[in-house]
Amino acid sequence: MSKIDMTIEKALTIKNKEFENIRPSVSITVKNVDEKTVWSKYKKISQLASAMLALEVLDLNEETSTINNMGFKKYCEGLEGNRIQIESAIKNHKG
Repeated sequence: MSKIDMTIEKALTIKNKEFENIRPSVSITVKNVDEKTVWSKYKKISQLASAMLALEVLDLNEETSTINNMGFKKYCEGLEGNRIQIESAIKNHKG
């Protein structure tokens, strides 16, 4: 029985008043899927990706609201003030 790798990507482009567009997206890759179970795996992973995409929409909405309330310049200043913590979170990520 042969195996395949399967990637499911879900993405949206949402136009809102404050920003021209926000583009949440999610991609999930599953490796070594039996060809006989591809369809059932696809349905499960697709549902998972849809749920994750919904969370991305909420997160991006919250982030854009923060930018709107603070103003982009102050928002970037806040990010810059936390650069070390942001970089540390990326470097120390255990996935």
